[in-house]
Amino acid sequence: MGIALYPLDGKNERELMFNADAAMYHTKHTGRNGYHFFQPSMNMLAQTQLQLMNDLWLALEKTRAQASVSA
Repeated sequence: MGIALYPLDGKNERELMFNADAAMYHTKHTGRNGYHFFQPSMNMLAQTQLQLMNDLWLALEKTRAQASVSA
C-alpha cells in the first residue's frame, strides 16, 4: 500500500494518486504486505530509472542504425 497525504504530497487528486502510486511501487520492491508513506525521493528514483531506460533505448537504436549502415 502506498500513502500520500493532502496537501503535503499533492495539491489535487491527480498528484496524490501519482505519489501514492510511487509509494505503492516502493512497497512492492521492498517486500509485499507493507506500506510506505510517499517521500519526494521516490519520484527522483523513478525519474532516474526512466532516464536510464530512455538512454538504453537510444543506444540500442544507434547500434542498430550503425549495424544497418555497415551491412
